[in-house]
Amino acid sequence: MAAVLKKRALAEYSQVIQEQPVKPFKKLRLVKKKWSDTSAASVLIGLLEKQRSSNEAFQLLLRISDTPHLAEEDVAVAVKKLVEYYQQQTESFVKIKILSIFGDIGSEQGADIQNIIDDTLMLLKRETSHHVRAQGLATLLRLCKLMPDNIATHHKLILLAKQYLNDTSHLVKQKALDVLGELLPVGQQTEASLQTTVRLISDYAQSQDARVRSTAFNTLIVLHGRGLKLQASLYDETCEALK
Repeated sequence: MAAVLKKRALAEYSQVIQEQPVKPFKKLRLVKKKWSDTSAASVLIGLLEKQRSSNEAFQLLLRISDTPHLAEEDVAVAVKKLVEYYQQQTESFVKIKILSIFGDIGSEQGADIQNIIDDTLMLLKRETSHHVRAQGLATLLRLCKLMPDNIATHHKLILLAKQYLNDTSHLVKQKALDVLGELLPVGQQTEASLQTTVRLISDYAQSQDARVRSTAFNTLIVLHGRGLKLQASLYDETCEALK
């Protein structure tokens, strides 16, 4: 019996115990997050104040307009910085580009379109450049079309367009006529008020400038397409203007 126990103990002692191999820990690779396009746009806008000339600023603005989208949380700050930079500028081509970018920003998620419109209207109050005024109207029209039910804001732009019809520049007149064609509330004004505005537009169909005449004709066509019934007398006047 003792011999059996001794033999068993010896066998257990000499037995090789194989442990399960320990799996190595999985290494985590930390990758530094790169700037996204949206972040890049915010960074570029922040660099405007460091530009030493209007030409450098314009080149940077071109890069901003080519950079798609702003981060939603950066939109309000970006608009504020652009407004402040606009107010510091004297060169029309820089102002025009900033106003154009306002139209792009208005399409961004989280953009306060009404605020951008109000800022643009404020900037145009003291503006004397014909080209800047024209771009301002184009930007405002683009933004207002993003708010189709905001009648009060549309009315503000219609009043501004009528005011700008007195501008000496054909370009400003054309943009003002475009605004009237797109935003005039067809069916929501009294007949007398509506016909007064239509008469105002048709007067510019007699303009000595062919570009203004062409835009006035197109404005009447746009209004007709939106449901406005034009008086038959306008047909004869249009034919006469084409002679």
